[in-house]
Amino acid sequence: MHAIFLKTLTCIIFMTPPWKEIFCQDEERQHTYEDAVTEYERNLKFYSQCGYHIVELPKISVKERAEFILSILLKRPTD
Repeated sequence: MHAIFLKTLTCIIFMTPPWKEIFCQDEERQHTYEDAVTEYERNLKFYSQCGYHIVELPKISVKERAEFILSILLKRPTD
């Protein structure tokens, strides 16, 4: 159990915040923007309490997000 906890402390979670300008509802995504915000905040709190390192993705293009993620992963020391 202790080893699992220590491993959790080194894990990164990339989270994408709700983005009102591109948010849409459809058959797959039936919840409202407000529901998305509530769920995001709940998940953010939960993962933080579990010891994960949270990185919020900026509201930029898909290509720029991919580059952002790679820049963080390439800086990360090997476990």
